[in-house]
Amino acid sequence: MRDDIRRPDRSWSSERNFILSRYVYSHSQLVLESFGNNPSDIVRILFEGVERIEVYRSYKGGIALSEVDSHESYRQPPPHVRASLWEISSPSGTGFVAAGRVRVSRHSLEGAELELLFFAR
Repeated sequence: MRDDIRRPDRSWSSERNFILSRYVYSHSQLVLESFGNNPSDIVRILFEGVERIEVYRSYKGGIALSEVDSHESYRQPPPHVRASLWEISSPSGTGFVAAGRVRVSRHSLEGAELELLFFAR
């Protein structure tokens, strides 16, 4: 991806490994998760209002989310559809998600949100 179409003010990164945990077409949701060494060390990336995905099953060696202005395989939708375009970069591959919002948070094993790490719409 060219640096001139990335938006560095709308980005988040981590050195952790992530896996594709869930994609629910009917709810337009995509979840990537990273499981740490203890039950309260789960980081969840939740995309909501998903319009399009091109993702790998896992991202190893760290991950970076960057909002981009365009993507080669995605035509901009009609004005009433509000999707932000996100590039998912990792040494193991690069993915793409068009979604209404993204939320990155730390969770306990029981599912309780412990800390909000990043949010964008």
